[in-house]
Amino acid sequence: MPVKANVTAQPRYYEGAPAWYVRAAREALPVEDFPDLDDLAPGSHAVLVTHGGEIGRASVQLSMDSPQKCHTWRPKSAGPGKRWDALVDGIVTRLEEAGFTNVRRTTMGVWADAPKPASDEVEFLLTPDADLENVGVYHLLCAQYPELTARIDGGFHHGVTSGSGGFVALNSEGKPVTTGYRTPDGAIRAARDYADYCGIPDHLIKIVTVDEKALALLDAAYEAAGPGEHTAT
Repeated sequence: MPVKANVTAQPRYYEGAPAWYVRAAREALPVEDFPDLDDLAPGSHAVLVTHGGEIGRASVQLSMDSPQKCHTWRPKSAGPGKRWDALVDGIVTRLEEAGFTNVRRTTMGVWADAPKPASDEVEFLLTPDADLENVGVYHLLCAQYPELTARIDGGFHHGVTSGSGGFVALNSEGKPVTTGYRTPDGAIRAARDYADYCGIPDHLIKIVTVDEKALALLDAAYEAAGPGEHTAT
């Protein structure tokens, strides 16, 4: 999905957010110097920022308008070719200043690997549905970002597993945003996919089950009680 310059005015994490590395590339290219492709003016230039084919890699595709034609790859003629090279050099400089590595020039622009964001983990709590009839249904909540909430549905239809397509994450509007996982850890995998769908970097996603949360609270209570104390119980 192409990412436009207005992404910088949006929250960092939200449903349907662009991948973190694509967003980072667009943020590194000021709109006043590198407009969106939709805003390409006669005689000017613009960029299209998309996935680079691998997690962590962004592609910046350059378009350059001239009196002869609109170029979407490097022109062979000397004058337009020199102008194209200067624009690509500017893109490379901005990306490298933003910490991108493995920056490569292509015939259509630039590919580069984004630095992993150094930020806090985003924790989601996976809770079984309170209705015991809803077998395989979970709710995904995030205390840090309360607007990020999903329903994880195993599709078991009141305990009947034969018709299940696997665990699927549905966003706050009830729309499926993942494929089905027919594995024991399917609910966890679907939950991680939902977090990715919200633009959260994979290394910052933390999915915690109710059982894990309870054990962590109990461990903390025992540690706080100290040796020989019974406060924790």
